[in-house]
Amino acid sequence: MDPFRELGRTLLVLGALLVFIGALLYFGAKLPFRLGRLPGDIVHRGEHTTFYFPIVTCLVLSAAFSLLLCRILTPSVAFWTSPQIAASFPLPRLFP
Repeated sequence: MDPFRELGRTLLVLGALLVFIGALLYFGAKLPFRLGRLPGDIVHRGEHTTFYFPIVTCLVLSAAFSLLLCRILTPSVAFWTSPQIAASFPLPRLFP
């Protein structure tokens, strides 16, 4: 494939991703769920301090980004299941 065509495709995908993230941030307050305020996030309010740890939000975002990157970075299932590729990336032995 032409390198300029590949660069253009990459820039289009990144631009679409930026538009999606911008729309999510812009309309985030109107969504039925609020990232950062999910059930399971830890909030401790003291007299003069507030400690906030969004553990569930971190887990949700981590899972979403992992699935997204897995989908983007894996060209196809046939690539990973071909015998030549499988031989190039041997799995480590856990038990000797």
